[in-house]
Amino acid sequence: MRKIQITFERTGERATAVLLDDLAPLTCDAMWRAIEHPIVTTGIHAGWAGRMVSVEVPEANRVFDAASLPRENLTVLPIPGDICFGYFPPGYGFGITDAYWDLALVYGREARFEFSFGPVPMTVWATVDEGLDELAAGCGRTRTEGLQTIEVSRLAWT
Repeated sequence: MRKIQITFERTGERATAVLLDDLAPLTCDAMWRAIEHPIVTTGIHAGWAGRMVSVEVPEANRVFDAASLPRENLTVLPIPGDICFGYFPPGYGFGITDAYWDLALVYGREARFEFSFGPVPMTVWATVDEGLDELAAGCGRTRTEGLQTIEVSRLAWT
C-alpha cells in the first residue's frame, strides 16, 4: 500500500492519504513519480468550488505526460478527504493561458469541480486515512488567512 503525507509548513498540521491503486492505477503511478521529490508550493483556496485547496504541481515535479493520462475514477462532486488531479492544457478555459496541473485537496462536503463554463471531472487518486480534521483546519486557514505553503510527499510503500 502506498501512502502520502500532506503537511502545512507554518502550522505543522498534517494528514496521510492512501493511494487508490485499484481505481486509478495509472494516475497513482504518475503522481508517485511526481512526488519522488516532495511537492513544496503554495496552496490557494478555491474561489467558488467550495471547500477545496488547489495546489499547482511545480515544473520540477512534472515528470510525466499529463495529457496522456486516461480518465480514471472521475468525479465532479468529491467528498472530504479526496485528493484529486486534473490537467488543464493551455486555453482550456477562461483565464487558463498556460498548462495547469491541479492537485486538489478536498476538505468539506460542499466541494464541486466546475469552472465558469460548467463541471470539470477530476481523477480521485488518493483518500485521506488519518488527519482529516487537521487537513480541514489547514485548508480552512488558507481560506481565511491566504496562501499557505504545503508539502506533499511520499510516506510509505508497504
